[in-house]
Amino acid sequence: LGLPASAHADLLSSSPANGAVLAAVPQQVVLVFSDQVTSALSSVRVTGPDGQRADTGPAQDAPAESERLTTALAPDAHPGTYVLVWRATTAADGHTTTGTLTFSVGSQGHPAAAVPRPAHDAVTDAVLDTTVWLGLAGLALLVGGAALRFCRPRQPVAATGAVEPEGARWPRSLGWGVLLTATVAQLFVHGPAGQGHPVTKVFDRALLSATLETREGYALVARILLLAVVAAVGEALLRRPWGAGPAAVLALVLGTTWSATSHASTGSWQPLAVLSTTVHLTAMAVWAGGLFGMVLLLGSSGADADGERRATATRFSRLALIAVAVVAGTGLYQAFREVSGF
Repeated sequence: LGLPASAHADLLSSSPANGAVLAAVPQQVVLVFSDQVTSALSSVRVTGPDGQRADTGPAQDAPAESERLTTALAPDAHPGTYVLVWRATTAADGHTTTGTLTFSVGSQGHPAAAVPRPAHDAVTDAVLDTTVWLGLAGLALLVGGAALRFCRPRQPVAATGAVEPEGARWPRSLGWGVLLTATVAQLFVHGPAGQGHPVTKVFDRALLSATLETREGYALVARILLLAVVAAVGEALLRRPWGAGPAAVLALVLGTTWSATSHASTGSWQPLAVLSTTVHLTAMAVWAGGLFGMVLLLGSSGADADGERRATATRFSRLALIAVAVVAGTGLYQAFREVSGF
């Protein structure tokens, strides 16, 4: 399967190199990474021997996505030791890597100040992680609840096609709401987290605009639009016996908004990897969300007859077994692809 998949931008080389001693001040600094990075959500900061910033900012002609980050140095830069701090946001999945390096002009010396650490805000990172996990939980409730609906025995009614207790719908509604809220929040927090800014920067329009121009931004916006489609036609599909097929397709397309910006989108055999991750995620949602709904169903009183509960549990058990087998199979494939060996 070729090289292991990696969606993190590791620094491969730099010009000047780390620890280099130069005869003259270079006009620019170039960093080369192992994967494409989003220039609008990446940064390079150079501190000169006098403790002041020596860079003039990212190059204006830098492409939106490239393996290189370039920044020009001020023309009045002085000899001495320079400290460079970089942050690189991977274009494929939005993950951020950071690092520092030094170079000297004239002779090697000590930096004018302590080597700064890359910007980092633990609260913003925690908020971003929370939005990701809440999104997955919402997907599980939504997709798993829909799967459980098709496992329930149907009682045809002329107007609706089937009867469903009101109490059985709220997990799906909750999942839809949680997923929508988490996706919107992730869209706003992604930029500040990538730049190491505090959570108060979530409404920074420049960061939001930069996020919307990335693959992560495209995927999040597509997820919001798909949730609008789910709100419009989802319940109608669940009321029809033939709705299982279209609902499954909708769930898979929704899952693609995660897999298209995951490690599956890099390395070899990308289409197969993206498909595998999409199926893996959807099977997880069917199993975990359906199991949650099944617990509620078995613990309820008077909502269903014992025979209907037994029939639902039997059907869902078969579906859950298939889902767990799919999770295991696709997970093993992805693990093998990540490390490229047994």
